[in-house]
Amino acid sequence: MKYLWDTHALIWAMEDDPLLSPKARAAAREPNQHAVAGISLWEVACLVHKGRIRLSLPIEDWMHAVCDRLPVLSLSAAIAVRCYCLGEFHGDPADRMIVATALVHGLTLVTRDESIIRHPGLVTLWE
Repeated sequence: MKYLWDTHALIWAMEDDPLLSPKARAAAREPNQHAVAGISLWEVACLVHKGRIRLSLPIEDWMHAVCDRLPVLSLSAAIAVRCYCLGEFHGDPADRMIVATALVHGLTLVTRDESIIRHPGLVTLWE
């Protein structure tokens, strides 16, 4: 694996949204190099439930499509500990878990979130 997809990037990639950057789109074409943090699946379900996003498939089918294409990285003890060693960079627990997952697994995080991109030691891909 090489890339971990932040929640918004995952949605845009799965939905073929033009908001996905050209570099992220090119990375998405690399076979067998991608993963998603389990917390991102929860975030997508929350966004759908709250009516903040609409997906091209029913949520269950969409989730199956993601899980058929990408390994889902679960929360581990190492990730949980790393979440709280990140300092003050971000208050959103889901974003902290995504960043910690990328760091623990040594993955490049595909994200356009500026507050995440600025985290020292984290390798990101977007523009």
